[in-house]
Amino acid sequence: MATRKCIIGIDSSDASGGDDISLVMTDVLTGKVVAIGNFNENNLITFAEWLVYLLETYLNTTMIIEKRSSGATIIDFLLLYLPMKGIDPFKRLFNWVVNDPYSHPELYKEYQYYMPRRSGNIYDRAKKHFGFATSGAGQSARSELYSTALQNATKRCADGVLDSALTSQITGLITKNGRIDHATGAHDDLVIGWLLCHWFLAMAKNLSNYGIDSRTILSEAVKVKKLTDDETVDETLQYNLRIRIEELFDLLSKENNMYICERYEQEVKRLESKLVLKEGESFSIDAFLTVAKEKRNTGSLNVAWQAKNDYKQRMGYTTEVDRRMLNANTIVL
Repeated sequence: MATRKCIIGIDSSDASGGDDISLVMTDVLTGKVVAIGNFNENNLITFAEWLVYLLETYLNTTMIIEKRSSGATIIDFLLLYLPMKGIDPFKRLFNWVVNDPYSHPELYKEYQYYMPRRSGNIYDRAKKHFGFATSGAGQSARSELYSTALQNATKRCADGVLDSALTSQITGLITKNGRIDHATGAHDDLVIGWLLCHWFLAMAKNLSNYGIDSRTILSEAVKVKKLTDDETVDETLQYNLRIRIEELFDLLSKENNMYICERYEQEVKRLESKLVLKEGESFSIDAFLTVAKEKRNTGSLNVAWQAKNDYKQRMGYTTEVDRRMLNANTIVL
């Protein structure tokens, strides 16, 4: 826990004797289950206080919370108390502001401020973007967990479940009304917590924000089969392609010379044509270039604004000017 990154998936409930609150902690490198907790009867505030303690004690953890039912209350508590502990909720709790900055530009811009300088109500405005809603449709749909995430998790990490209760819930899943669900009288709380972790590792974006190197995800997971020499070469080539694309994103985000940017963009397009996407993986060249351009433009504007202010103060142009005294050949900065 001191040296390895872990994801904590939480399936919430009222903890009043019915459904459990389930917690599953998964190792980023191996995909193996590190710890599991079931909480059936508990005070939600007491439980949320314990989550604050957990995040404060284990700095290498990132939490993704299913926000239906009591999940919204737990998230509210964490957004209130984590900043008091000096912990940035945007960096420790999964949120859609970081996951898709282009859709939430104002909140993302404000999040990048030094934490004590942020607006006092930023967490009230952003709280709807924290957690995984397990809605009926869309990118946080329940079907996303029981389709792509379940397939990826079982193929890569089934031998890392290491818990009899979770194993029992996974093998007890059935098809009900055309969708995967638990049998009548059974539970799938632990399954949801487990799948939230694997959805995060496979589908979440901008993982570096949470201190996670995307190149290391499941890098120590046991392979389903032994690779041939040709497959090993192909996998190495694909790995190097992804590394170079990440480097080009950083270069494009900082480069202002249009000719050099065009050269980088051409290289990205060439590499994209050779990229073989894995199951559940997506890559949009248009979105890639758009986000890089937005980041570049934001940085350029900040630099230009600061340079202009410095120049004005140095030259004394902050003094009020009586425009009636100016002639046609005078320029006012």
